[in-house]
Amino acid sequence: MKRADGNILILLVSPSEQDHSDLVPTCNRFGRTSVAQTCAEATRELAAAEVGVIICEARLPDGSWKDVLELGQNQSRPPHLIVTSSVADEDFWSEVLNLGGYDVLAKPFRDDETTRVINFAAEHWQSASKGDLTPLTGF
Repeated sequence: MKRADGNILILLVSPSEQDHSDLVPTCNRFGRTSVAQTCAEATRELAAAEVGVIICEARLPDGSWKDVLELGQNQSRPPHLIVTSSVADEDFWSEVLNLGGYDVLAKPFRDDETTRVINFAAEHWQSASKGDLTPLTGF
């Protein structure tokens, strides 16, 4: 597996402290991590720096993953959005992908799956930003 080079900002959007403790160490293996608990905080983070990957809880206090997806799509280089949910069935996964999300991570998180999904998202975003439009792999 090719690995992201570590020069990427990953934005974790979740009100859950458990999500933060579960995901931040893995995210930090692939880049720097910033944490937001709401859509409003995510808006400020996206305005302050270029984000390559957003990992977002499906439900937020002031919106949902769809709101965060829209925020990301308004960026000059849209980040890849990974949605987290305890209800990550096939229908939900299909909805996320059809609306423009990158992938879904089911709760409780499995370290191997979390590592794989974050790495692929980060590596693909970096490759696309360098003009290397190689096909996605790993799905």
